Amino acid sequence: MLDLAALLSYDPNNSNHDINNFITLIDNGIDTTVNIDSDSNAGGTDVSIHLAGVTGTDLNTMINDGNMVLF
Repeated sequence: MLDLAALLSYDPNNSNHDINNFITLIDNGIDTTVNIDSDSNAGGTDVSIHLAGVTGTDLNTMINDGNMVLF
């Protein structure tokens, strides 16, 4: 499980916040990289997390399955 709550200024109750502006997943077919823009200001990636051997997942699935905690 990835607990990203401390890294994000994401507020699910704020209609201007889209989680896809905070977190992107890049799957290269072998591994997945989780890129985090902590305040979604388009200033680039603040933190990258490499998930070795993890493929075929998406952000919504990780959140809904409890594999990623956002707040």
